[in-house]
Amino acid sequence: MIHFRGAPTKLISDHAQLEISNKVKQILRHLFIDGWQSEAYHQHQNFAEYTYQDVKHIANRLLDHTDTPPSLWLMALKYTAYLLNHTASQALDGQVPLQVLTGQTQDISALLCFCWYEPVYYCHDETSFPSETAEGRGRFVGFAENVGHALTFSILTDDTNKIIHCSEVQTAEDGKHTNLQTNNWGDDAEAERIIRSKNEESDAPFQKLEIVDIEELIGSTFAMPDEQGNLQDTVVMDTIRENPEDNSEHVKFKVSRKKDDYEDILSYDQLMDYIEQKGESPVFWELRHIVSHSGPLSQSHPSYKGSPYNVKVEWENGEITEEPLSIIAKDAPVACAIYAKKRCLLDQPGWKRFKRLAKIQRRMFSEANKAKIHSQYWKPKFKYGIQIPRDYRQALELDKQNGNTLWQDATKLEMELMGVYEVFKDVGKGTPVPDGYKNIRVHLIYDVKHDGRHRARLVADGHLTDVPEESNYSGVVSLRGFRLLVFLAELNGLKLWGTDISSAYLEAHTKEKVCIIAGPEFGPLEGHRLIVNKALYGLRTSGQRWHDRFAECMRSEGFFPSKVEPDIWLRENGDVYDYVAVYVDDLAFAMKDPGSLAETLQKKHKFKLKGTGELTFHLGADFRRDDDGTLVMTPTKYITERLVSWYEKIFGCKPSQTVMSPLEQGDHPELDDTELLDAEGIQHYQSLIGSLPWEDCRGMKMREFRDMR
Repeated sequence: MIHFRGAPTKLISDHAQLEISNKVKQILRHLFIDGWQSEAYHQHQNFAEYTYQDVKHIANRLLDHTDTPPSLWLMALKYTAYLLNHTASQALDGQVPLQVLTGQTQDISALLCFCWYEPVYYCHDETSFPSETAEGRGRFVGFAENVGHALTFSILTDDTNKIIHCSEVQTAEDGKHTNLQTNNWGDDAEAERIIRSKNEESDAPFQKLEIVDIEELIGSTFAMPDEQGNLQDTVVMDTIRENPEDNSEHVKFKVSRKKDDYEDILSYDQLMDYIEQKGESPVFWELRHIVSHSGPLSQSHPSYKGSPYNVKVEWENGEITEEPLSIIAKDAPVACAIYAKKRCLLDQPGWKRFKRLAKIQRRMFSEANKAKIHSQYWKPKFKYGIQIPRDYRQALELDKQNGNTLWQDATKLEMELMGVYEVFKDVGKGTPVPDGYKNIRVHLIYDVKHDGRHRARLVADGHLTDVPEESNYSGVVSLRGFRLLVFLAELNGLKLWGTDISSAYLEAHTKEKVCIIAGPEFGPLEGHRLIVNKALYGLRTSGQRWHDRFAECMRSEGFFPSKVEPDIWLRENGDVYDYVAVYVDDLAFAMKDPGSLAETLQKKHKFKLKGTGELTFHLGADFRRDDDGTLVMTPTKYITERLVSWYEKIFGCKPSQTVMSPLEQGDHPELDDTELLDAEGIQHYQSLIGSLPWEDCRGMKMREFRDMR
């Protein structure tokens, strides 16, 4: 790579041993190349991994769709990489990767010559007369980037099964260039049956030349009248062929009207009539945006077109033309105002007329965005039938409406925790931002637990901080991994315990230098400047800081992460292993003596644990044993205590226990003419529907676990 493209600024790898060897380190050190590796078994941290997955996916499709031997997988990967490097990339805003790298427009002529694994003829270097042919037969398998000129190709030969490089290549799929010797089609009699004289009449039916390529018509638009005779925009969706060899006269087209999704089938002649009618009508293109301007111009200037200024305009068809400002100002005054404001031209002669329009346009967009954000933010939110406040002020209002102090009590408890964990350092009221620190905001978010507890949490506005260069990823155990832990506990006779680390993130210190101004929820500290010491929820790196803190504790106790599930920690204990599954701050133990580890976490590592003991409720599911001792995980508590009580609160009665279907017998929802739900009703409905997939997933997974038993 260094020899071909030059030394990069950084080498990004997935921690493969070959890429972090001493030899590689010497090369990086010699050429001053920075190095970065993702964590072991955390390939997803490498942003290039997704592109590599795309390359492998496309290469696999090439192999599958062309019946290519698996031994050519490397050539397929190289061909795919060449293709992606020479074509536009969405990630680069439509630019070509190699053009961005080198600054030169790339020649794609080689891409248009052959398809992957296409049969081809290539020219032999040396041939004898008359026993050998001058052509050999093979398969196109890529481009020879370092051999010959730009149209030199890599060919897999049929006779030797070796890859050669050759520039004199032609397709073998064109009947005009058939080579009978290389195809080994038999004796002269067989050849006479195929070769015809110029004067011999062909038995094949005469086909008219197609003016338009059939496949190019797909996606084209035209105007077609509807039932009332009004012209509607219509698009060609697909072709319908009864026989792959059908010519244009026998091909039909599936079309769809954009306005009402009406579909129809047209013949080739009908479609061409509509398209010709479209071509006879005058075409008006809409302005996309103004690219640049020139002026002021005098009347003697060669580019003068009746206006002191000309503007270069890009139209919706991609064409760019230069038009006088006076004409564009009449047709698109808003576009002119936006352009003038961006280029600071509103005080210049010829552009002042757009100043008032620019102010109106800015105010209209600003008010529209504010209204949209405000309506979304203040839409009522419900969980388990309880309205959730959006901020501290609304929490006070809801407590007043409900005649209790549940939300205020939750807020008070959260703010007391801030003091217990020494999350903030007070530097006084009215003090400036310390050197090297950035001032951000914090806000309170509220929630209701499955058992009805009201919770508040202070969260930092982490989006106001700079994006860190280091990884801030923190994973959790998957449902599949948790099920495996439960299965292993049952299989090996281990005790299954659970616990919850209170305010886990606040157990770790933050490396981000940020501070805040305390709000009214801070009580006597309101208006004081506070420096953030701990990994406050919402900061960009808090998840990683807690992950590192807990990982350090687990390693000190002899645990190591699983290679398959990095958030399941293992420790050898005699003839079995001890297991700990981590879901942020929820821990599940599968051990011979889980109590000893819980005690160590509390006394040695100073974690505040709650709910420690035999696993009865974890990740929203109940754990119990059947009469025969089989461990069962069910969402019973969630359904009976939360969803049923929620139903009673909304509908005033308990749900029926005899319902066998979500629809009543003889019900026809399409005929329902009842009033639509209001904003509050929509929130209730969405909350109910949103709770069902998680419960269904848990129930389904546990049915699988019982089947394993």
